[in-house]
Amino acid sequence: TVIGQNIHNSEGNTIHMPSIGYQAPKNFGLTIHEETHAATEGNTLMSEYAKNLYQEAFYYPDDAIPVDALLRMPGIINNQSTGSISVDPDAPEETKRMFNEYAYWYFYQSDPTELDARKKVLEYEMDILGMKKYGEPFTQKHLDQLYQGFNDLSTGSREFLNRIRTDYVIKIMNTIADI
Repeated sequence: TVIGQNIHNSEGNTIHMPSIGYQAPKNFGLTIHEETHAATEGNTLMSEYAKNLYQEAFYYPDDAIPVDALLRMPGIINNQSTGSISVDPDAPEETKRMFNEYAYWYFYQSDPTELDARKKVLEYEMDILGMKKYGEPFTQKHLDQLYQGFNDLSTGSREFLNRIRTDYVIKIMNTIADI
């Protein structure tokens, strides 16, 4: 197993395979996910079109804390000269919890690199399941099939579908390049 270890891709890049967040037997997509990060060198090799479309399409849950509410909490440090937000180590525990939740949704989950990696897992899984071959246009029929079998999809595929607004899925699947 490679879970929790470092592996090396064909270009010699080291990729860390996280030990949490993916459960067997649905962890096949983990390698694809991490290889996508290596292939795009984070966001470096991703097109501006793809980055912008992912950001536009990202679904923020209704209960995600808005930035203006976060900035009013005691212990939040808003460095306007750098545009960064941080939390004072001595801040109340509730402030730290809310900051971590904010960072999770607004920095990690909405990062185009993370969304692209999850899209690649979904594309691969659809190919394996015989739902859609690479190069074939993605249609409403495909989307309906995905939502019908949602609970049987891998973690990465479910995360992609949960994080992209439904009205953008077809556009993203047809306009952002396959692997």
